Amino acid sequence: MKYEKKVGNCHHCPFNGYTNWFRDSSKETSYPGFYGRIEFVNNIVINRMFSGNIFKNTGINLGSGGATPDRNGYEVFLFDADWPGIVKERVFDILRDELVQEFTYGIPNYFR
Repeated sequence: MKYEKKVGNCHHCPFNGYTNWFRDSSKETSYPGFYGRIEFVNNIVINRMFSGNIFKNTGINLGSGGATPDRNGYEVFLFDADWPGIVKERVFDILRDELVQEFTYGIPNYFR
């Protein structure tokens, strides 16, 4: 995950925002937040493709990606407006001069 001042909102937006598929210049074309990829392994075999709707209304927005029967990988968008606790911690990190711009955990298997 990487923090960006401008995370695109063509397909996704914060709860209090709006998407801008047509890139209308009179409207917002991005919001601040985190962008990256998420991968997870299922503990059971799923015969159908995983649906990103599992995260609906959670503030976790999935983008392009896909699945195998036991592994899933997707783009992920976390907008600041949906995660005030993360924003608060980023302010403290800035004040402590310990700001983390990027976070990686684990070894990707799906996005290789």
